[in-house]
Amino acid sequence: MERMNHSGADVLVAQIDQAMTGLAELLAEPALAHFESIHPAFEALEKVFARKAGLDAAFAWAADMNEAGLKVGSSRSTDYLMQRLDISRAEATARLRRGKALYDPPVEPEPEPDDDPVADDDATRAAAREKAERERKAQAAARGREAAGEKRAVIDEELRNLSPHATPGFNELLDRALEFAQSNAVGVVRHWLREQVRLANRSVSRLHESNRAFNRRYVSLSEPDEHGGVRLSGYLPADMAAALSEALNPARSNILDGTALKTTEGMSMGKKRAHLLTAMCRNFLNDKTLNLKGIGSIVVSMTLDELENMRVDDVFPTNTGHLLDPFALIRLGEARSDGFVIHAQDGQPLHAGTGKRTAGVMQRIALFASELVCSHPDCDRPMSECQAHHLIPAARGGPTSISNLTWLCWGHHRDNNDDRDPVSPFGWADRDEESGRVGHRRRAGAPVMVNGTPAARRSGAAKVRARRGEASVV
Repeated sequence: MERMNHSGADVLVAQIDQAMTGLAELLAEPALAHFESIHPAFEALEKVFARKAGLDAAFAWAADMNEAGLKVGSSRSTDYLMQRLDISRAEATARLRRGKALYDPPVEPEPEPDDDPVADDDATRAAAREKAERERKAQAAARGREAAGEKRAVIDEELRNLSPHATPGFNELLDRALEFAQSNAVGVVRHWLREQVRLANRSVSRLHESNRAFNRRYVSLSEPDEHGGVRLSGYLPADMAAALSEALNPARSNILDGTALKTTEGMSMGKKRAHLLTAMCRNFLNDKTLNLKGIGSIVVSMTLDELENMRVDDVFPTNTGHLLDPFALIRLGEARSDGFVIHAQDGQPLHAGTGKRTAGVMQRIALFASELVCSHPDCDRPMSECQAHHLIPAARGGPTSISNLTWLCWGHHRDNNDDRDPVSPFGWADRDEESGRVGHRRRAGAPVMVNGTPAARRSGAAKVRARRGEASVV
C-alpha cells in the first residue's frame, strides 16, 4: 500500500492521460467522426466520470486531514485545492464539504426535547443510539455510491435544509439520494429529495426548531454583473423580516435622503423599496460612522487625469469591490461619510478628500487607494473584507504609516508570518525594494509576488503604473 501511494497513483493517472489523449484524437475533427461507432464509448465514459466526484470528495478530505494547505503557505485546505487543482473557491469548498459528509464520524445530536415532561428517558436514549447506528451504516454505504458532480451538487444543496434532529438523518438521506440519483435525472433528484427533506423535518418538534430560522439568517450581495449591478439575496426569521418589511414600506414615509420625492408615479414597489433601503444605509453611514470599525463608508479611487477628463461611460473602483459610474459619483458626493482619493503621476495618493475624519482613517483611505484589495497574490477580497497590517509589527517599532501598512483579508492576515521565521511554512507581506509595491514573500531571499488580479488593477495607482509601462506583476 505504501508503494501504491508513491508510485501506483502516478501510473494510473498516466494511463488516464493516455486514454484521454486517444479520445481527443478521435474527435480532433468532429465532422469526420463516425458517430454510430463512438457514441456508446462516450456514453460509457460519462458513467465512468461519475466516479470522479466521489474521488474528488475523498481526496479533498485526505488533503484536509494532512493539512495540505501548508504546501502552499496557508492554514486552509481550500487554498491548496484551489491552487494545485486550479479550481474555484466554491468548488474547493463543495468538495471538502462532501468529503466531510462521507468520511467524518457522524455527529450524534443532543436528544430532542420532548413535549411530554414524563417521557421515558431510557427510551429516548435508546432511540438516539439506534439512529446513530443507522447513520454510521448509511454513511459507509454512501461512500460506495456513484453520482455525477452535478447531481451531488443538487444533493448538497437540498440536504442543507435538513434539520440535524430530523428522522431519517443526514447520512440516511444522503445514501438514499445517491442511490436514487443513479437512475433518475438531475431535476427529478432535486424534487424527490426536497420532498424527503420536508417529510423528515416534520418529525422535529416545534420546541427544538424554535430558533432554526434565526440560525439560518444571512444577507449576501452577488458579484457585479455586466451592467455593474448586483443581486441582493438572503434569509430572515419572521421578526427580522417583519422589521425589514415595515422599514421598506413606502407608505411610512416619502422622504429619501432628507429630500421629499417629487413623484412616485410609475415607480414600482420594488423600486420604491430600493430607494428606501439606500436612504436608510446612507443615513446610517452619515450618522453612525463613529460606531463602526474601519472606514464605515464608501471610498472611490481615481487618477487626476480621470477626474479632469471624466466621460459618461467611465467607471471607478470602490473599497467594496463595486464600480461606480459618474452618475453614481454624483449621488455619492452628497454624503458626508464618503471619500475620494486622487493619484498623482507617480501613482502615489495626491489628495484624499472627505468629511470629518481622523488622521488614522485618512491613512487607511490612502492605503486603500494604492492597493484597493488584499495585497496577497491572486486575492480579490475588497478592502471592506480586509484588515490593516503592519509590515514591520508595531511591537517591533513599526510605525503606523502608509509606508508600513498594507491590506490583508482575514485569511491571509491570519497566516502571515509576522516573525518571518524561516522554519514556518507561511510567508509574509513585504515591500519589493525595486518597484516599491507590497506583496507576498514566501521565504527569505524569495522574490516579492504582488497581486495582479483584475480587481487589483482597477486602482488608480495601478492605472498610473500601466501608463508608465511598469509591469503589473513582479
